[in-house]
Amino acid sequence: MAESRKLSNPPITEALIDIQVEPVTTLNKELVERAYSTFSKNFPEKRPLRSGELIFTLDVDKGPSSDTLDKGFVGYHFFNQEGGKLVQFRKDGFTFNKLHPYDNWESVCSEAKEFWSIYKNTISPKVIKRIAIRYINRIDIPLGAELSEYFNGAPVIPAGIPASIEKFITRTTVKNSDIDSSANITLAYEGVNKSEKASILLDIDVYEVLKLDVKEDGFLWDKFEEFHDFKNNIFFNSVTDKTLESYL
Repeated sequence: MAESRKLSNPPITEALIDIQVEPVTTLNKELVERAYSTFSKNFPEKRPLRSGELIFTLDVDKGPSSDTLDKGFVGYHFFNQEGGKLVQFRKDGFTFNKLHPYDNWESVCSEAKEFWSIYKNTISPKVIKRIAIRYINRIDIPLGAELSEYFNGAPVIPAGIPASIEKFITRTTVKNSDIDSSANITLAYEGVNKSEKASILLDIDVYEVLKLDVKEDGFLWDKFEEFHDFKNNIFFNSVTDKTLESYL
């Protein structure tokens, strides 16, 4: 088992804490505006969030077509572009996003906890359905490099096939019974970046589905600490020492 290591330049492009709730019927826009006034100085951009559904149809004569069904207003995005931060207040939940550059887990968790308190006191949800942390890493490796030199469990081409890997995506869900939680692990080729290197996406989504009264949410932050430890375990066991050299 690989040990977690302190990275001075982690390859994290986005980290988020997400709490999904039983959807409320409506958002009280006046209460949201009042809450927003308490943090608008640090999050000067506010945008409405709408839900949409993509509908595909297949006509024998005209062929396939698609259309988007607007399902209406579902919440707000609050942005701090300079700090790379985004807060979402939705009918069905709350999300705190920290974009690149990443600071540290402690600051992300502390700020998310503060905004969750504002969210639940403003939106008044009743039941929590799912909790999660998600870390999206972009790891750049030389073009043509052997994936196995940088990633443990990287996809391989079966022997006898005279070809090289051009694109790939793998998704695995694992269960951690010790903390009664699961993780979606996605490894995917993202393309060639401006430095003429291959960008590989390592996306780790640790979550638990539950049914919890919002009034009993006190333990969530200890749970998120367990999620973070699990995420680290997955990350450091997914990459090789050669990968980490660029980020120490």
